[in-house]
Amino acid sequence: MNYINCYICNKKILKTGHRQKYCEDCASKKIREYDKARRLANPEKAREFVNNWNKRNKNRLKEYHKKYYQENKNRLKANAKKYRQGNREVILVKKRKYWKENAFRLRAKCRLWRRENKDIMIKYKKDYHDLKKFDGNRFKALERDDYTCQICGDTEKEKLIVHHKNKSNELTELITLCRGCHQTIHGLMRIYKKMGNINISYEEIISKFL
Repeated sequence: MNYINCYICNKKILKTGHRQKYCEDCASKKIREYDKARRLANPEKAREFVNNWNKRNKNRLKEYHKKYYQENKNRLKANAKKYRQGNREVILVKKRKYWKENAFRLRAKCRLWRRENKDIMIKYKKDYHDLKKFDGNRFKALERDDYTCQICGDTEKEKLIVHHKNKSNELTELITLCRGCHQTIHGLMRIYKKMGNINISYEEIISKFL
């Protein structure tokens, strides 16, 4: 058995070929350095080579990425979260720049998605409206009032509206009304304000009908 010393780290290694000069670690480093120098010398050629290789091995890459993500899911999520927390401003600038450059394409994509997913959009709008305007109490108020207008007794779900007695979003301050009664109450409120009776509240107007 023939042994030689590595030309870089001077490590004693088993000679497996007549041209062998480096150990396995030093050889891989040398190859990486050589590849890097070649890429820097001809960046366009290197990019073209990588793109062609990616196209040829598309399915193989997908399987590899999927497998890698499943094996390192928790670590990747933690790293992504850490990066987002530390680089919020950078991410925001990148997002704005990307949106400006691709605004037309992104808008078209959004419109197409909305058309194809109308049911999801309707549900999302209802949930968002409930959370934003009523702190999640809109559907609770409708269920409490048995989906019935508390003035005229209308039960058509499409016509029902949840009205704020005051500015609070608490369940006790919400009441179910139909569109007609809702418009009447707001109309009366505008009339009272024009007459100079500013201190009157919606609750007082509603109590006159109940």
